[in-house]
Amino acid sequence: QHPRDCAAIAELLAGRLDGDGEVLVLGLRTSGSYLAPLLAAALGRAGRPTSVMTIRPGHPFHRAERTRLRATPRRGARHLRPLAA
Repeated sequence: QHPRDCAAIAELLAGRLDGDGEVLVLGLRTSGSYLAPLLAAALGRAGRPTSVMTIRPGHPFHRAERTRLRATPRRGARHLRPLAA
């Protein structure tokens, strides 16, 4: 993926998300550590409040990661799942 892909994805998502809650962008390492902040920035430019978190596939969540993921919906935030091609 390229940074302009993140902008295109953000444009698609910004129009489909309901409400004005925060969007948590969850990046899968290693490329997700780079791409998740780019997607969050693009969503921010589209007027969506965002936060970013990265995880390692195949590794258990750390306690702080589990706590943050569980708290996200209670704050009115949304989790973005990967889009199907």
